[in-house]
Amino acid sequence: MRWLIISAITVMTVIACPVASSQPADPSTPPAPTGLGVRLLEIPVDLQDDPRAQTYIVDNLPPGTTITRKIDIQNNTGAYQSVDLYPGAATIRETGGWETEAVSEVNELTTWMSIDKTKLDMNAGEADPVTVTIAVPKDAPEGEQYGVVWAQIKGPDPGGSGAILVNRVGIRVYLSVGPGNGPPANFKIDKLTPRRNDAGIHEVVAEVTNTGGRAVDLGGDVTLTEGPGGLALGPKRATAVTVAPDKTAQVVFSLGTTLPAGPWTVTVALHSGLLHKTATATLTFPDSGVGESVSITEPQESSPLWTAVFVGAGIGALVVAALLGVTLFLRRRQAK
Repeated sequence: MRWLIISAITVMTVIACPVASSQPADPSTPPAPTGLGVRLLEIPVDLQDDPRAQTYIVDNLPPGTTITRKIDIQNNTGAYQSVDLYPGAATIRETGGWETEAVSEVNELTTWMSIDKTKLDMNAGEADPVTVTIAVPKDAPEGEQYGVVWAQIKGPDPGGSGAILVNRVGIRVYLSVGPGNGPPANFKIDKLTPRRNDAGIHEVVAEVTNTGGRAVDLGGDVTLTEGPGGLALGPKRATAVTVAPDKTAQVVFSLGTTLPAGPWTVTVALHSGLLHKTATATLTFPDSGVGESVSITEPQESSPLWTAVFVGAGIGALVVAALLGVTLFLRRRQAK
């Protein structure tokens, strides 16, 4: 196996050690991590600018291909921990949303995954890298599979009650099986709807369809302008929603209870990785319930999730993020 090392710009957060100081703490400084942590140390080179690939294991593999990814397990609980590591199954709900399965559940992807260390004995403040291997069988069906690499700790039995507290954190796995770069990701905003929920909160609902061949993790913001008296609001963010290929889901933006009915010029900007779409409509909020929807027919801004790259002799590429920097590694994928 050959390795080519190339300098690169840091794309992963560096974990900094606390330093004693007599100066007051800078309120802009992020707090030190707590609890059990897990982060990805490797991403495909062709996806190094994709925010999704910097957080999750995202790849497309032909049948008969094996890859590895390194992840970092961090014990920031302040105490010794025995950490269990294992792959878990996951699905995407029909109406949108990532859903993890019970520990006992398996899917095709979990049977292809293995971890070089299934248990870690970790002192407080310790970090330990592990390697995840995904070996796609030669007869694997084409399509996208979903899973999670879990790190789990168990608390003591409180007072012999038989109830044991389990905490776990994980990294999502989105694996597409097929030739070349796999099907491209894409989505479209179908319509925007104003509504007031049962608590009286004004909401803008974007109905979105995944028109590509890969799952999308939709996030974004909404901005209201040209309201009564020239009022403006936003941007306001939405909670991310995962949508499977060929499925439709809602992205909901909450705006509070004290908002004039309108009309408002509403602009919704959604993204998934490097894909970006924007839709604008004039909306008026109802006194209660659901208001009048506006279908989106104008062309929407878009950028592809991936750009074409030369794939030859089964060669793959990885970006490897070290604690104090990032190194690019080109690794030969081994077909089994």
